This record gives sequence, C-alpha cells and structure tokens, in this order.
Amino acid sequence: GTAAGPYSTPVPPAARLRQQSNWNGLRLPTPEKWDPGQIRFGLGFLYWRKEQWEPCATALQPFLTDPSLRANSSRAEALYMLGRCKLTLGQVAPGQGALERVVQDHPDFKGIEDVYVELVRSHVKAANWEHVQRYCQLYVQKYPTGLRRTYVDLCTALMKIGKGQVEAGERE
Repeated sequence: GTAAGPYSTPVPPAARLRQQSNWNGLRLPTPEKWDPGQIRFGLGFLYWRKEQWEPCATALQPFLTDPSLRANSSRAEALYMLGRCKLTLGQVAPGQGALERVVQDHPDFKGIEDVYVELVRSHVKAANWEHVQRYCQLYVQKYPTGLRRTYVDLCTALMKIGKGQVEAGERE
C-alpha cells in the first residue's frame, strides 16, 4: 500500500463499500471541477438500480450528515432514496428521519407527494397514529387534489380505526 499523503484520507476496511477489493484504503480528494454531491449521488443511484440497499444507504448517508452537501442540487432526491433504502432495510426511524428532512428542507421537491406517502405508509405499519394524522393532514392541506389523495384518505381512515374511532374511520 501507499503511505497516506497530506491530501489523502484513510478509509478503514469496515467502512469500505466493496469489502473484497484490492484498494489500499486511501481516499484522494476530488478534483476541483468535480461535484462531490453528483459523484456520491451517482454512486448511490447505481446501487439503487442494482437493489443493493446497504451500500446505497452508505453512499447516500452524507446527504443527511455532511453540511457541505446541504445546498447540493441532488440532495432532495438523495434523501428520498436514502429514506426508502433505510425503510427497506428495516431501519424505520432512520428512514423516516431522512424522509422528514425532505419534507422540511425541500418542500418543492418534484417527488414530494411520494415522500408524504412513504412517510404515512411507514407510520401506518408502525401504528404511529399521531404521525399518520399529522402527515395526512399536511398532505391534504398542500395537495387537496393530489394524485395520491385516495391513498392518503385510506390511511386517514385506518388511523381513525386504529385510534378506536371505528364509525368515523368507516365513513372516511
């Protein structure tokens, strides 16, 4: 292996995406004209397409934690994909956190209706009725004629039934 230079960062073997690699573990800085967010998003997207959820989540996680990526043009979509990956992996709270970050930071995201639906769906599965109610109400306020309105109305009915308001839920 090569010794770590002044501009390289060692990556421990456990943090590497490809465990069976001959790579020496030294991460070099990206060239000046490259957009690290685009590179990271592209890598995450490749894992997404291959349905390799764990490395996809690893590649996209910095969009949630790295302040330098907060203004990146790919952030909203990366957080949506990260949330879906985490939910698929059974990591419900981190998945919901990523999706909530899209709702908070990127309300104009082109797929925001799908973000609401994923949030509502995950809370219905966990029987978190207060959160279901909150996100259903937000969705209806923002998108009264939205494409996913029927699904959100169904989840509202399930929420009412789950809270013991069976008659109100059946009327929904």
